[in-house]
Amino acid sequence: MTSNKRRSAKLLLCIALVAATFVVAGYALGFKTVWAFSERSCPPGHVDYYPIGMVRGGFWLCLPRGVTPPPGDVAWWSSLPSGYREQRVGAYFANVQVRVFEYDNVSGGALFIGFNVPAPTY
Repeated sequence: MTSNKRRSAKLLLCIALVAATFVVAGYALGFKTVWAFSERSCPPGHVDYYPIGMVRGGFWLCLPRGVTPPPGDVAWWSSLPSGYREQRVGAYFANVQVRVFEYDNVSGGALFIGFNVPAPTY
């Protein structure tokens, strides 16, 4: 019985030391998380209608309510207001300018380890 208690005590001590090492290393490297959310909705009287661009992640055209879009009228489509929604999540080591990861819904992808990348300031 005592050997099991010693083994579990050693395991807990080992886990605590590893956790403490991660905390100290994160503090020394300047671990910083980034959470950014920005949005511009369609103006009153308009609804989200059509995604803009190839990625089609966070930008769209705003169509006036009750209006049927004319086919092929480029000037009419160009005059429409647009809206967007951006969400970013990331983790950086700010003191050494290393990006651990970043996810951006507009570009539609995740970026992983990157060197010489300063952390965003927003």
